[in-house]
Amino acid sequence: MEKYGGEIPEKVRKILSDNFFGRLTIEYTCSKMTSYYDGSTTAKDMKYEILKREDNLLEIKYHAPDLYGGITTMRIMLDGNCYYVPLQSFTFSEVFCKVK
Repeated sequence: MEKYGGEIPEKVRKILSDNFFGRLTIEYTCSKMTSYYDGSTTAKDMKYEILKREDNLLEIKYHAPDLYGGITTMRIMLDGNCYYVPLQSFTFSEVFCKVK
């Protein structure tokens, strides 16, 4: 993360170094998303809507007051069975891919 820009606060550095990474599962329909981290629900039935779609780019509006402090928008890049979510504090994206 440091290599690609962005300063990592000590608190975040500690979280990442304490085996932070696990299995994130995201299930979604046309209007709701539920996520699970290592089997525990992290967000349930979070409403979203697609604001704009241009080729492989989506602009999404999320309704998740408990996670994001209200309504927020996000741009998502689609690529085959994967999608990319840009991280605001860094110059790279998180990548999520469909698994069987």
